[in-house]
Amino acid sequence: MAPTQKQLHHADIESMVDANAAALGLTIDAEHRPGVLINFERIANLAQTVMEFPLGEEVELAPVFSHDRP
Repeated sequence: MAPTQKQLHHADIESMVDANAAALGLTIDAEHRPGVLINFERIANLAQTVMEFPLGEEVELAPVFSHDRP
């Protein structure tokens, strides 16, 4: 079973948004920043739910995903 994921706090989200914006050369206007942070917090919460889903030891990772292959 996978280890429990760390809960991200608001400061963590802000740091990630700032670092990713800098890495991509993006400027986030002050008026848009609160909405961007809210959306990233929502994304982090959804990701936490997915990461906490228990998988059995027999589950293997697929090397490539393709929607048209059985």
